[in-house]
Amino acid sequence: VDRFLIKDFLQGRVDKHYLLKRKFLGLAAALKLQKVDDQVVPTKGYRFTANAAYTKNINEPNKTLSYGGDLHFYFPLSNRFVLAIKNGAATVNGEPEFYQLNSIGGKKLRGYRRERFWGNTSYYNNNELQYLFNFRSFLFNGKVGLMGFADQGRVWLKGEKSQVWHYGYGGGIILSPFNKIYIAASYGISPENKGIIH
Repeated sequence: VDRFLIKDFLQGRVDKHYLLKRKFLGLAAALKLQKVDDQVVPTKGYRFTANAAYTKNINEPNKTLSYGGDLHFYFPLSNRFVLAIKNGAATVNGEPEFYQLNSIGGKKLRGYRRERFWGNTSYYNNNELQYLFNFRSFLFNGKVGLMGFADQGRVWLKGEKSQVWHYGYGGGIILSPFNKIYIAASYGISPENKGIIH
């Protein structure tokens, strides 16, 4: 069924105008602020990023202004339990191409395939309860942990009227060999899908 839906979508979009090469000129800026107790596996503090970009299609009068941001909080509940709350939003104005729209799915909305939902505006919320402890073995020293999560998010598409929010939940493991890198693998479940997220 999916193949026919995709085929119809592409047939509706493929024409001479659509196949023209597009050239863009733009300007982008980004800001990052953070105060955490550990750069790799934070257990206390916050991280904030913001970005904005202006894009102009050289061959056509189309132009877009996009901006967004992410805000992450880390709350220590005890020596080993941490509550991590991550929020992010983005929007694009003007006349964007479909690949300039914002998407959620994958790590931003676990339990759904990557870039599952597309729209002019997107929002996601991740809530993780992490259980972390120091680990020593002949393989590596570092941190190991378990986590449980509940995510929610949605997109808003110009001209669409919908109040649907999407939800996913699951659990996973956290590895930080030598406290130098962060590796997380989780199993997400949603009404649409279930599977491992790297």
